[in-house]
Amino acid sequence: MNPVNLLSSNLLRAAAVFISVGSIVPAASAQMMPGPGPASSIMPADYEFIVRAAYSGWGEIAAAQTALRNSGDPRIRNIANMMIADHTAANQQLASIAAARGIAAPTIPDSASQGTLATMQQMAGPAFDRAYLMQQAADHRIGIVLFEIEAASSPDPALRAFAQNTLPVLQRHLQMVSGAGSVASMR
Repeated sequence: MNPVNLLSSNLLRAAAVFISVGSIVPAASAQMMPGPGPASSIMPADYEFIVRAAYSGWGEIAAAQTALRNSGDPRIRNIANMMIADHTAANQQLASIAAARGIAAPTIPDSASQGTLATMQQMAGPAFDRAYLMQQAADHRIGIVLFEIEAASSPDPALRAFAQNTLPVLQRHLQMVSGAGSVASMR
């Protein structure tokens, strides 16, 4: 299987895992939540949001770092630098909110993202650029849904505000990678 088809297959599997984990993570979250203290009052859905958002943010940073190594296209490199800056800031803010609730947010991409990154690291040039933009569009679509749900339904004011404030950034990222993707597909 060629690298682009393998990446497409990995992205589809990652999306399926991300969506299906929703039925598993709440039960696991309840088991992993710390005992008495600030985190004991956090809702399982908020805990799940923290975990998913942190994993996603770190995945975006790792993918962008790969883009800086594997792409020679200045547009892709600019997008990657923006992803690193924006997702680093969001991860730091989320980690601070999580810590105030007694939760240590993940500081690495999840295993599905790591698998996709391993495939992408084998690519370079225009094939990498197309795969990176496709991966970014898919990840940001999923992230936007995650943040929309949290922004609309979280009982935690800080997490709700974080989601509401981060959502426009994710939407801007999706617009940028979608626009760059149409240019990359013409090469």
